[in-house]
Amino acid sequence: LKKLYPRAQPCVMRLPSPTADSNADNHMRNVAAELIREWFISEINPDHVHIFSLFEGYGDAAVTSIGRLAVGFPVTVTFYDLIPLLNPSDYLNDNPPFQNHYNRKLRYLKSADGLLAISEFASKEVISGLSYPRNNVAVATLGPMQGHRAYGSINVSPNNSVSELCSNPGFFLYVGGSDARKNLPRLIQAWASLSLEQQISYPLVFAGWMSEHDIDVFRAIATDFSAHSNALIFLGHVSDEELEHLYRGCSVFVFPSWHEGF
Repeated sequence: LKKLYPRAQPCVMRLPSPTADSNADNHMRNVAAELIREWFISEINPDHVHIFSLFEGYGDAAVTSIGRLAVGFPVTVTFYDLIPLLNPSDYLNDNPPFQNHYNRKLRYLKSADGLLAISEFASKEVISGLSYPRNNVAVATLGPMQGHRAYGSINVSPNNSVSELCSNPGFFLYVGGSDARKNLPRLIQAWASLSLEQQISYPLVFAGWMSEHDIDVFRAIATDFSAHSNALIFLGHVSDEELEHLYRGCSVFVFPSWHEGF
């Protein structure tokens, strides 16, 4: 941190753990952690607090909250989307622990003094979906990652799987997760409608972490549609450098999602 921000004065707090909301046994520990976090920040007496990702802590150790304690400084939040709220059958109805977690974070969001929405679309979504005050929402759009190398220069060699892919004439590339709104079964069905020769020439490549269960489901869909099994490729997590190779090497980037905040 000191290398990036030499004038910064980091403060470190230690919170109770584990706190993941997915485990009911962690509930009181999570409540205590939220109170300690807000008290700690208030002791610093900041001019302003900004939370970059409020909806964390269900399956991990992140602790975020707003309004547990009365404070004398504004708290703002980066706002991404209301996807679970607007698609409850996919995310909330069959998962009461996550529903409780998400609803609590929504209450915190409503308590924020201001929001930085990642797009005009997201700003309209929170204004209409939560009746959040229009005057308290600003748009701060997402941008490209900024590296130290010049455009067109890639100094890091990819792993063998990525290198082999990028040496071929081209492939179809999807980047992201595997939850329902990503619409991946339909993508596989559409790709499988190509001839086997075309599938071999243009394999369908997925980059990004996916559960083994989801991968098995996707492979089963491909089998049902008589797709070429070796041309359906799941790379899992890739580095930023490998991702850049993939973007440059693919013939087509496909992103058939139903709903995205950006």
